[in-house]
Amino acid sequence: MKPPFVPRHTRVVRRSLLSVVGIVSLGSMPVRADDIDWSNINGGSFNLGTNWIGGVVPGATDLARFGRTRNPEQQAVYTVTFSASPSNGALLVTNDRVTLDLNGNAYLLTNLVLTMLVGTSINSPGRLTVTDGVIATTTPDAQVRVGGAANAPGFLTISTGAQLLGASVLVGHAGPGTLVVHNGGDLVGGPMFIGSQPAGGGSGIAAVSGAGSAIVVEDLSVGNSAVGRLNIDSGGRVESTIGNLGNSSGVLGTVNVDGAGSRWASSEDVNVGYTGQGALNITGGG
Repeated sequence: MKPPFVPRHTRVVRRSLLSVVGIVSLGSMPVRADDIDWSNINGGSFNLGTNWIGGVVPGATDLARFGRTRNPEQQAVYTVTFSASPSNGALLVTNDRVTLDLNGNAYLLTNLVLTMLVGTSINSPGRLTVTDGVIATTTPDAQVRVGGAANAPGFLTISTGAQLLGASVLVGHAGPGTLVVHNGGDLVGGPMFIGSQPAGGGSGIAAVSGAGSAIVVEDLSVGNSAVGRLNIDSGGRVESTIGNLGNSSGVLGTVNVDGAGSRWASSEDVNVGYTGQGALNITGGG
């Protein structure tokens, strides 16, 4: 029997991450942190205090929370724009459909571990789309969790001109999770787990689609502890150090690479069926 896989914790970082981290001085941050809720159901500027409950924009150690949906059949849908580069401890999207239009700015998340959580409501999934800018984490153990509570779906889309940099990514952490990187979006981080936990329906799906769209991570586990699938198509690109498909007994991990220019490149081992079941399908010139 193979030993359990333990991911390495060195970081994959781009020059752009190093540059945006320089915007904030961690030593000058206040100790006290608050949970601050978005108030404007019609959307508006992130940097305007009147759009937040209490009239204050979340600060460098605060949690910024988006959760205006009260009726699951009428999900709150809105766009939040940025006119400057803020810094928060963490970002939480509970049950709204939110687009963050960064307008070329960098949004820094500074918590030691949990920095972004998408989806914590059973009745109404959390949906976050990021465009035109950078979301970057500043600590080596930072995590992004998609599907953050038992049976609570989460959807994260990295789209036109957007980058998510620095964090480990758990797709389907406790509830079902979906990650989409397309239209030239870019995710560069530490380990990625697709299908992170079996309890609470924590299955995971990730997709990277289109030329110029990429996922670049360290250790990639598809079907880590729950069913996981990764689709790469239409010229999308994935790079990893190690790839494991089916990382736990009885768990299925599948990678589909389809279409000319689509590719998955791993600098070290790819294990199809590490301790569970794995499938690697390459079609259409991928």
